Amino acid sequence: MDIKGSGELQICHSQLHQATTKSPEMAALKIVNFLERPKKATIKVYVIQQKSEDEYLVADDSQLANLIAMEGFKKGRKHLNTLSYLRVILPALTSRDNTIYLDDDSTLVPCGPFSTVPVEHGEGTAAKLKSGSLDTPLETVRGFSPGDVVGSILVKIVKMSEAKKVGRSSVARATIKDISGSKTCLSLWNEKAKVVKEGSVYRIKHTKVDNFPPNESPKHLSTTFRSTFKEEEGSDFEAISIVDERREGVCVGVSDFFFYASCPHCFKKLHDDIKKCQHCGNDVDIAREDFKCEVNLQEGEEIHQFIAFKRVLDEVVSESNDLAEDMATTERRINEYLEDQHLSLEVLNQGNSKKIVHSVLILPTGDANFSASQDDYMME
Repeated sequence: MDIKGSGELQICHSQLHQATTKSPEMAALKIVNFLERPKKATIKVYVIQQKSEDEYLVADDSQLANLIAMEGFKKGRKHLNTLSYLRVILPALTSRDNTIYLDDDSTLVPCGPFSTVPVEHGEGTAAKLKSGSLDTPLETVRGFSPGDVVGSILVKIVKMSEAKKVGRSSVARATIKDISGSKTCLSLWNEKAKVVKEGSVYRIKHTKVDNFPPNESPKHLSTTFRSTFKEEEGSDFEAISIVDERREGVCVGVSDFFFYASCPHCFKKLHDDIKKCQHCGNDVDIAREDFKCEVNLQEGEEIHQFIAFKRVLDEVVSESNDLAEDMATTERRINEYLEDQHLSLEVLNQGNSKKIVHSVLILPTGDANFSASQDDYMME
């Protein structure tokens, strides 16, 4: 198929953002230039559709092309999804039949959206994304820049926080996931926080990429005055929850205990002698005696660390003496209970940290069965 000359697919013409280069020898090329004369380059493309397991249809403002992931290609392969904007770094120095090849030297990274994409039946895919008539995957949103508008997302609210005052406004933070399990944080400003509930699925239109957190990536999403919410049927999202992954292994010890006072309402760390929680704003009559620690889990030949809070291990802690007076006993009893047990953990991935959420389970191969619940998992 000569996709360059297809009558059903055309190219919109507006200027692409210039792709960055990794070295002076690597040019930033458009598809047409690379296919005419392959050389070390980066190419910014939009993934229109998946044609087979390893073949995709991509485009920029110069033309359409096929993109084929060869057997050795691995770096950034997880980003190769339909409706994604990608920067192709070092495609293979070969081309034929309007095809770009990815080999073991090639890399894919998400990039910000650009308005130059193919037009199908008279309406551009980018225009559909911007207007909200197509849902944008959260994995694609990760490559957007602060201020970029996200036309529509279909997501589940897997966690909601209490609204906080920010000047004359208020903001609540929600952890959201799409059908693929990709997640981000959405800031719900003022009345927008009152129209959603945890556990429900919504099509949310007209959000934007925030500039927060300032020194981290990806950035959060934020509602705008134009944002709308439509609750959708959520049967396809039944398996989507706050849990990011489940891990199993043998506990080889619990270490790095940190004891602190926490709010009895939101369970977050309090400043010394505070009477009102700085996180949720509730009055604090008696602070919780709390701790966090690291569960060391051996999985095969490797040992990984998972953060656990007192409320995950409450049934273990209840066997100890008064926590405030006997911290050493608390550490000893938890280790006695969990060491050498075969555990199943439900885990939340947060940056470089892995936090145990919802439950810890001792599998039947151990000496006992134990599970404990956690209603919240954040400590700031």
